[in-house]
Amino acid sequence: MAIMQFTFKTLGDEKLIEKIIKEKKLKLKSTPFRPVLTPQIISMETMNKMGRLYPMDERYCLHEDKQVLNGSAEHAM
Repeated sequence: MAIMQFTFKTLGDEKLIEKIIKEKKLKLKSTPFRPVLTPQIISMETMNKMGRLYPMDERYCLHEDKQVLNGSAEHAM
């Protein structure tokens, strides 16, 4: 947890990023990193529209709620 906290704090600090870019003479933007936590459950309708609902036996479905456990972030993004 300490390493994750350090990483997020470092990559989210625009002034620190600017300092590193300047010291290393890099040609980069100093845009800080922002973690994105995507939903882990999305609707069957959304998965179907993306062509990812079938084969349904390969999905963990919550049939009563018409939702599917999301296997990766790009589906919810």
